[in-house]
Amino acid sequence: MPLAKSTLDELNTYITDANGALSVGEAKVIEQINALKSGGEITQKDLVQLQWSISRYTITASVFGNVLKEFADSLKQGANRIS
Repeated sequence: MPLAKSTLDELNTYITDANGALSVGEAKVIEQINALKSGGEITQKDLVQLQWSISRYTITASVFGNVLKEFADSLKQGANRIS
């Protein structure tokens, strides 16, 4: 699959969009942390849900980072072939 500007634009929108996976994951983690800080008893279920959300957010960010690194490496290889 050739790398096109539209592909990069779609990926950028998916990452940085207010409803994108990273933004939604971040908001969910912050919401859960704030709920824990608001007082009351913290249950084991609350901690497991928070751990799950943090893990999901971390994996999502890691995958996006790896994809962007692969794009950068591909662009470098293309530039090296041209020169």
